[in-house]
Amino acid sequence: MDRAALHNLLRAQFLANARIGVSTGPLSIALQGDDATVRFDAVVSGGDARLLPERMQRYAVVTGWREQDGRWRLRHAQWSAAP
Repeated sequence: MDRAALHNLLRAQFLANARIGVSTGPLSIALQGDDATVRFDAVVSGGDARLLPERMQRYAVVTGWREQDGRWRLRHAQWSAAP
């Protein structure tokens, strides 16, 4: 998914849902020198209800990071709908 596709996905979610929530599972972090890979599951929920969400989707997420000048910077992110 490229930047424009991500933008359109988020825009559609914000327009369709008055309330949006994201919860992440435990992080699996692998360090390789100045690079790191972080894997986790994220559950995205949304809807108009105040008590319970009307929609939910779980995603498997993989992010790549690089340390530059003492700060970790995101290099890439990939996610796919998890069963």
